Amino acid sequence: MSYALNGKGHISEELRLHIKKVAQEMNYVPSQAARNLQKGKSNLIGVIIPNLTVFFNNQVFSYIEKELAKRGLSVMVGCLSGKTTAIELFEKIVAQKPLGIICFPSGDWTEETLLAMDKIVAGNSISTVVTLRQGQAKHLKFLDWDIATGVEKITEYLLEKGIEDTFFFGNSICREERYIRVKYEGYLRAYEKRGLSAPDFLCEMGETYEEAYQYTLSYIENGNRLPRAIVAVNDIAGYGIVSALEEKGVKVPRQVCVVGVDGIRFDYAKYKLTTVTPDLKVLAKKCVDMICRFDEYENGIYTLENQIIEGSTS
Repeated sequence: MSYALNGKGHISEELRLHIKKVAQEMNYVPSQAARNLQKGKSNLIGVIIPNLTVFFNNQVFSYIEKELAKRGLSVMVGCLSGKTTAIELFEKIVAQKPLGIICFPSGDWTEETLLAMDKIVAGNSISTVVTLRQGQAKHLKFLDWDIATGVEKITEYLLEKGIEDTFFFGNSICREERYIRVKYEGYLRAYEKRGLSAPDFLCEMGETYEEAYQYTLSYIENGNRLPRAIVAVNDIAGYGIVSALEEKGVKVPRQVCVVGVDGIRFDYAKYKLTTVTPDLKVLAKKCVDMICRFDEYENGIYTLENQIIEGSTS
């Protein structure tokens, strides 16, 4: 079968076309592991990810693991922590001689971090894909999800409904956590594009379900005014916000709409959050595809499209 699919061997064109048709019907995926063994390479893919207890990271990693398994590839995961720097973790994985490395940066990664990785990659010839577009790296490839544009899009979704009284819940005064900062910037940009001023509101809410839930309870109990809509910093925080609103008798979405960012499935919730996200399965598949066909992505960047998923909270 491999000869037919690769265009090699003494096989008639009629038989080759028949084999390709059968392969498509069976959803056949060529074994990357077998190819790598023939070339004397490892079938190991390293995945660097900030924290697998975070719903978004956990969900994306599970999709990546499935995509790797389809191609006969194994995974070695490295989680970032306060004790190990990104570069130290990257060097440890490089030492294992993997076929490639997929990196999900934490919010504190800088251009210097990526340039240091780029130097290591250049010296070891390891295909490396980073899910962040940043810096002047020459040897890395980037899978770019423009998070700021995603938040801009979900805020525009509310503005197009005529809802201008919208608050951003998610520590909008934070300037050190990159992901929070760019999300807030996207929120502001949606107002600026329409010549509007965003509501003068600053939030100091954390990103977890419990932090969002407790913050929203306190916010209401202290007599603060609720807006017509809330843009949550991520989906898990969004679920916490909705739970607190409902506990206090606030009807969602009739009184307050709530939207999130990330596209996280939360099966235990009785409602479906409206959110903005790239297709996470597409993200995982594209990461693996870029690793396996690294040289074909000549410009080094592939951008994922943001899509709004409408739920029952808006």
